[in-house]
Amino acid sequence: MNKMNSRLIAVLLPLLAWGWAALRPQPASAKQPPLVADSAFFRYPMPIEPELSGSFAELRRNHFHGGMDLRTKQREGIRVYSAAPGTIVRAGVSKVSYGKVLYVRHPNGMTTVYAHLSRFCAPVQRLVRKQQRKSGQYETDLRGLSIKTRNDKPIARSGNTGSSGGPHLHFEILQDSLRLNPALHGIRISDSVPPALLHLAFYSRDLPLEIARSISVPDADSLLQASFMDAPALDYAMEKVIIEERDSLQRLADRLSDTLYSRRAPFLSLPHVIDGEAYTARYFKGDSLPDTLYLHDRTAFGIHALDSIQHMPFHYGLYRLSFVILTEGKSEPDTLAFYQLDALSINTCAQIDQHLDMPFYEKTRKRLEKSWLDARQTFTPYIRTGNRGFLDPVPGKSYTLVIGMEDVSRNRTVVRIPLTSK
Repeated sequence: MNKMNSRLIAVLLPLLAWGWAALRPQPASAKQPPLVADSAFFRYPMPIEPELSGSFAELRRNHFHGGMDLRTKQREGIRVYSAAPGTIVRAGVSKVSYGKVLYVRHPNGMTTVYAHLSRFCAPVQRLVRKQQRKSGQYETDLRGLSIKTRNDKPIARSGNTGSSGGPHLHFEILQDSLRLNPALHGIRISDSVPPALLHLAFYSRDLPLEIARSISVPDADSLLQASFMDAPALDYAMEKVIIEERDSLQRLADRLSDTLYSRRAPFLSLPHVIDGEAYTARYFKGDSLPDTLYLHDRTAFGIHALDSIQHMPFHYGLYRLSFVILTEGKSEPDTLAFYQLDALSINTCAQIDQHLDMPFYEKTRKRLEKSWLDARQTFTPYIRTGNRGFLDPVPGKSYTLVIGMEDVSRNRTVVRIPLTSK
């Protein structure tokens, strides 16, 4: 039996060693990135350590970022490979925008885009130069190409052309009229850092100005002690009416600020016009959030959040964002707004101003995402909203605002703020 066991071990050990070696991650080739058998998923398009300087749908100055910015550590000339087998169908040269760019169509119906290149592979380069000589123009857009990609040959070299703030590779995945999130199709970057909440916005509807100016709350004692044209002291019924009137006036006065804060106050307040009505937005810093918000009328929210990756000096956008309301005595939560950025329409990426709090941006140059939709709004990244992102509180009810922020690696930050309706 011992001899049989020894022979069995002698046979199994090499097999186990081979299997373990096959399962271990293999280092990327110095000549080309690792291959991916299934063309529905894409490989990292450069033979260097994957690093990210800009994420998909990141909030930019005037658009949602349509792809990923892959870091080249301030170097140009790095070999760029097709992310999967395909055909080069388009090449462009521009002094702005994508600079030198290639489009590769794949058998799965998707098209990958490689932008800010320094130069193209030889077959493409010849066609581009021929077109430039023919037109007499540097800028060109060659469509209808049919140049097969090869696993062992780069299609271009990375660069810094067009509207680029430094050497990097801009990478996109297109399908029909959509830009797809590359992180969901094989281009993954290791990340263990959750998003951080930097600012919270609280929008509350103001009273009409003419009503606000007319409100004055008299002192309760003076009301109760006063006589009317030397009449005797007020009887109990009249005293009750005056107290109720005093309390009603006080509630109206409270609505002027629409909130009372426990310990912490906003660092900034700005006027807003929403659906043609006057609102006031109050902004709290992420490290100085109120422990309770007191509501008196229609309310909405917003956040400024950024994601990070360990050892990287950059900030990135969110993958998921949700504003959820938990109501006292109600078992089911209510979703004010929720997005999951799997894709963005090509035609709407530039409509970012409809999603951002623009008065806050003009004041601070920081991009804060609103929970609410204006009645005239034509675009939003939210795939689910309730009551257009507004909360209409019921007097006397207690609520909890739950804000969930998540990156594409499923690192999550959750913030809970108690709300009390007066």
